[in-house]
This record gives sequence, structure tokens and C-alpha cells, in this order.
Amino acid sequence: MNHKVEPHKSSILDADANLVALSVYLLPLLGNFMSLGIISWVLPVVAIFLEKNSPLVFFHAVQSLVLQAVVLVFNVLMILFGFVSAGSSLVLGNNIFGALGVVGIVGVISTAITVIVVAFEIVGIVKAYGWEIYYFPFFGEFTKKFTNKQ
Repeated sequence: MNHKVEPHKSSILDADANLVALSVYLLPLLGNFMSLGIISWVLPVVAIFLEKNSPLVFFHAVQSLVLQAVVLVFNVLMILFGFVSAGSSLVLGNNIFGALGVVGIVGVISTAITVIVVAFEIVGIVKAYGWEIYYFPFFGEFTKKFTNKQ
């Protein structure tokens, strides 16, 4: 159920709610490119706890946080897969090139995941700026469970 909301102010800095909502995607996006991954978690969490008036900001903060959690799970899985696969390749007597091939595959998968996440964040920015509550594919229903309690 995607829908637009009427323009209103956020309780955070008394700014337009759409600008605060888009910042919960934009700052984590910039933070990840500058290797400041902690920003990915801090801003959405702060917005969730500080926002009192705007369902738009609350929704996008929760959805951004869920997106960052999904990214974390994928990153951990890729690291574990890389270590286990490359390690087993070396232990089982394969040469170093087998291990490097596995690491290369993990790199390609990680790059694909990064491109998908950037696309989700850009869509989130555009939808938040347009005053729209938009549920992402795949985990939008999960986000809906948390935001309907507000």
C-alpha cells in the first residue's frame, strides 16, 4: 500500500518532513561511500526515537534501518562464504588460484548487492522527497509491521 501524505513539518529541527525523511537514506548512502558505515545505523535510529509528529519520517527511518540490517546480513554471509570457501580450497590441496577464484566470486556478488542497495536508497530518496510512503520490494511487508504500530 503505497500512498502520498500531505506536506507537514517534522518534530526533528522543525524541518519539512520530506527533507528529514530523505536524509535517512542520503546520509547512510554517503557514509557508506566514505567508509563511515556507522552513519548507516545512527541516523535512522535517532530519527525513529526523536520523531513524534511525522509518520513519513518514522516510516522512512524504519525502512532505512531495515535496509541497513539486510545489508549487514548479506555482508556477514559473504565474508563467511569467502573465508570458508577459500580456506577449504587451500586445505583440500587446491592451489592458491582456486582460493583467489572464490574470493573473486564473492567480490562480484558483493558488488552486485551494493548496486542493488544503492538503487533502493535512491528510490527511497525520491519517494521521501515526493511525500510518498513507498514499501520496498522483498522487505516492505516487514517494514509495514513496525510502522503500523506508531
